[in-house]
Amino acid sequence: MHSVSRQNFKNIYKILLLLLAPFLLSACVIQATPQRYYFSEGKEPSYFTGEVDGLSGDVSIKVDNNAVLQGKVARFSDSLKLQGQYKHHKLSAECKMVYCTNSFSCFIYSDEQPAVLMEFGKP
Repeated sequence: MHSVSRQNFKNIYKILLLLLAPFLLSACVIQATPQRYYFSEGKEPSYFTGEVDGLSGDVSIKVDNNAVLQGKVARFSDSLKLQGQYKHHKLSAECKMVYCTNSFSCFIYSDEQPAVLMEFGKP
């Protein structure tokens, strides 16, 4: 029984490594498609841009070229929560790995209301 559980652990580790390998081994920065968001009616839109470093796990999301949400995905983790402020708006992001599409997505909220979805590495 002891060898069975050790063998199962090795198999799970190999599967996890295979799932994460394309994301972790891409020695480049993966950029999301810029997203437009209107903070207020009748005002000009703001533009959200973002990038994820495939090797280090660094995540950076900018609003109108201002770094607002930054963080790092921890090793062996598939999610990240970020907090920030832009002008007088409280911003937050819930980011996670999407295994079925081999991409990384961040749901961004402005003042606790859904704002934009940033998708990194979407095929």
